[in-house]
Amino acid sequence: MNQLITSFLIQNGDCCLRGIGKFTIERTKAVNDVASKKILPPEKIVTFVASDVAFSENLIDYISWKKGLPADQTMELLHQWVSETNQKLVNGFEVNFPSLGNLIKRDDEIYFENIADHLFIPVKAEKVIHENDAHKILVGDKETDSVQVNEWIHRDEASNYKWWIAALILFAVGVLILVFYFMSDGFGQHIHPETNPATYITK
Repeated sequence: MNQLITSFLIQNGDCCLRGIGKFTIERTKAVNDVASKKILPPEKIVTFVASDVAFSENLIDYISWKKGLPADQTMELLHQWVSETNQKLVNGFEVNFPSLGNLIKRDDEIYFENIADHLFIPVKAEKVIHENDAHKILVGDKETDSVQVNEWIHRDEASNYKWWIAALILFAVGVLILVFYFMSDGFGQHIHPETNPATYITK
């Protein structure tokens, strides 16, 4: 019976069992885990709510068709299965639904524990950034794109380059001035004799 209920739940997406509760399958999408550089596969998760609901009408038809039994006998089998299942849960046993998980009871509450049963495994995925393509970048608390950031970087590099050119030109001019000054004996001692006094006459 567990296998038939599991098969019905997978095909129908939900299943109500009187005296136990309602099962629903939720399918999650694939997740791009940027931190681990992986794409996690889609999953199927069974959610369970313990409540006093009626049997799913399609469930009775499905089990009747699978077992080749009339609806009234199928109903009796379901009631018997529910009674046995509740007794197992009270005694601390788990009730397994193949490939989905286990029904357990703790502190007078019924829970469903999903089990890992992935059809696919995580795959490695790294974001590819082309040099000339624009992509969003967070700078401080402002969002911009890579094109603007590259423009800022190149603009700063160009201004720094111009500053160094101007400094080198000034340095070269200064060196030339000093060389010219040294070559013209700029630091030599120059003696300028005084003019002879007019105490004699030269004939």
